[in-house]
Amino acid sequence: MTRAASRPESTNVARATAEQQDSHALLTRAVEEAARLLNADGAMVYLVDPDEGRLRFAVDAGIGSPEARQLIRDLSLPIGVGLFGHAISSGEVVVSGDYRRDKRFQHSPVADRIVTIADMRSMAAAPLIAEGEVLGALGAYSSRIDDFEEAEIALLRALADHAATAIANQRLIERLARSQAELRERSDAQRSLAEIAAQIASLHDPLTVIQRAVTDAARLLRADRAQVNLAADGGEYLERPIAAAPVAPSPDDVIVPIGSGIAGMAAAERRVRWTGDYLHDGTFPHDDGDARIEAQAIHSMMSAPLLGPDRLIGTITVQSSATNAFNAGDAELLKLLADQAAIALTNARLYAELEESERRYRHLVDNSPDIVWSVDVEGKFTFFSDSLESRTGWKAEQLLGKPFTVLAGAATIASAISAWQRLQEEPEREQRVRLDLPLPDGRISQTEVAMTGTIVDGRFAGAHGSVRDISERERLEGDLRSQAAELAASQERAHLARELHDSVTQALFSMGLTLRTLELLLDTDPEAARGKVEELRELQKDALAEMRTLIFELRPTSLQSDGLVQALRTHATAVQRRTGLAIVFDAEPIERLPLPAEEALYRIGQEALHNVVKHANASNAALRITIEGGRVRLSVTDDGIGFAPHQVPRGHLGLIGMRQRADLVAGELRVESKAGGGTLIEASVPAGDAASAE
Repeated sequence: MTRAASRPESTNVARATAEQQDSHALLTRAVEEAARLLNADGAMVYLVDPDEGRLRFAVDAGIGSPEARQLIRDLSLPIGVGLFGHAISSGEVVVSGDYRRDKRFQHSPVADRIVTIADMRSMAAAPLIAEGEVLGALGAYSSRIDDFEEAEIALLRALADHAATAIANQRLIERLARSQAELRERSDAQRSLAEIAAQIASLHDPLTVIQRAVTDAARLLRADRAQVNLAADGGEYLERPIAAAPVAPSPDDVIVPIGSGIAGMAAAERRVRWTGDYLHDGTFPHDDGDARIEAQAIHSMMSAPLLGPDRLIGTITVQSSATNAFNAGDAELLKLLADQAAIALTNARLYAELEESERRYRHLVDNSPDIVWSVDVEGKFTFFSDSLESRTGWKAEQLLGKPFTVLAGAATIASAISAWQRLQEEPEREQRVRLDLPLPDGRISQTEVAMTGTIVDGRFAGAHGSVRDISERERLEGDLRSQAAELAASQERAHLARELHDSVTQALFSMGLTLRTLELLLDTDPEAARGKVEELRELQKDALAEMRTLIFELRPTSLQSDGLVQALRTHATAVQRRTGLAIVFDAEPIERLPLPAEEALYRIGQEALHNVVKHANASNAALRITIEGGRVRLSVTDDGIGFAPHQVPRGHLGLIGMRQRADLVAGELRVESKAGGGTLIEASVPAGDAASAE
């Protein structure tokens, strides 16, 4: 009888096989067609398990014995054992006319029992090879000895080739689907992190941000619950959750000892910890909280520490009833969410300190023996502090709406009018004038008035200031200096918090995403993976440069001792070593300037070099100090991509800060740049005593 199928039929079967979208359906079709076309009693497929390096049964057709079907479904063989294992190890089609008596390959007792029960005699197996990788083997069997002809073996080989290609394609499709799903998850995570970051910048209430963080953690990590626990003041345990989702905090929630359980270990070790089977995991100490874990049927748990600049803030934890629900990628995402939550809590603390400082300032204004006041553009009083009546006897309602000259005695009214005129001409320059202040009882109080112009939309809108009894000068000046220092410290802390969020955290987030992409590319596209390694290296360099720039915010000790030239030379050398940017330093001999002027020029040069490194994408930079026209000039140039100075986005404060530093020492700042044409930053200050006087 004619048993060999025609070549067109083989091609049609292969095409139908390749079009299957499900791996199991694809293999089932392949074995059914192999049995039919070879007129065999049955056929089967074994696939290689890449993790174990063993053969595992996949699908079969034709095995009628229930015992044989059960044995074959449970069978796992080392590569090289049995006819199928021999075909896979050799990479060739292997044919046996009588399997039971064939000694060319190593036999397996279980496989031999299957052969006996199912009455298998003739057997042929062809390896499934795609792109040089052996995926498994497709074979057919018959109860007749020497039952397969050459044409049928060739047909089996062709079927195996088509099936291997289809399997490889299906795996690529499944891998692409997984990659697309992971990409969607990463995009979702990135969007959530960006939204949280925006909330951090706009909200002072940390609970709003923390609640968003736990909600997103539960959703993005597919957890049954997420929660944030704050560290107790003593640092010995974590408090009960302050926020949780989708299940809100409960009175039944327990405190967590530091160093015990997953959350306690994450807090103690300052790193992400997770487990796939909490109650049976012996890699960490357990505590009384295990009873609640068991009652809630929790198996998987992962926790990340919330770390502030100088202390542990708490932890964010996700829980799942599934076993092994979290992996390293999930740990990376949870760490990013933890960082955002930590920034929110740190900012909240800084804002609270700032508000407390402002409250103390308002208290000082309202209770100071100085009289705080303001006038409108016509010089009429609009505000007095509460100390007006206690210090002078005047009531605020007696003076509000009246011109400022009512509080200047006849002997000093000309001085008051002259100071007002100067203030209108230079509203940003403080004016001080000694006035004889008439009191309601006819007495005269000797006072000193300090006043500054009020600017609204760039126009002079009045003035505000204080009236001080001269006898109280020393004490009150000390109070105001202390208050100003406290306010400056609070603002600096807030500034550093923003800088850390805007630069280093975003760089670390980009590194995390790049690492995840690198993991996906290692097995599929090594060339692209090498490109990602280079990208990761550049991100790491940028983050390091940002961090060191923040450290350099402190005044260098060499500025006061060695002077401006040596301090800038040292800084330029450090930047060049740290970043690889070629910097030419050229300075004319100059006399020492007043320290405020030297510090202003140093900071301008420091900020300009920082911008070159961060934004300009330059290969070379030059820093020069010259004397021209009685002014010391500092210029920083680069050959980078340039920018449009009038189009700098809001929130980029570098140029604003440089202009303010120059203004404070009677200096000037000039910025020249264009796209693709490099940038020039030039600052100048008076070379003589003018800067010191300013």
